[in-house]
Amino acid sequence: AHYSQFLPPILRAYEPSAESGLPSLVSEFHIIEDLLTTWDVDALHLKPLEEWISRVYEGDYTSQEERLTARFKEYEANLTREERRAGAKKVDPYFGAFTFPAVKGAM
Repeated sequence: AHYSQFLPPILRAYEPSAESGLPSLVSEFHIIEDLLTTWDVDALHLKPLEEWISRVYEGDYTSQEERLTARFKEYEANLTREERRAGAKKVDPYFGAFTFPAVKGAM
């Protein structure tokens, strides 16, 4: 969503700064673009937003990019030997497709 050509909604969570008491950004959520600008697809728009709000209320300010990186590494760590040799594509219900190119000499 950070590289979108559209202007999707961005939600931000703030907490008072310990030093100044002024609002300080603690988390930001970019809703995936929607050409029709309705943002009403449960799996793509509403569920991720609900999850983000729940995480923020619990004090988890992990960014979308951090979650994406962690999910990529999780899929990568669980590739079979054959998938490493031949290359693989894994589809995540939230983040979409991850493509892992073939690695020559992968054990």
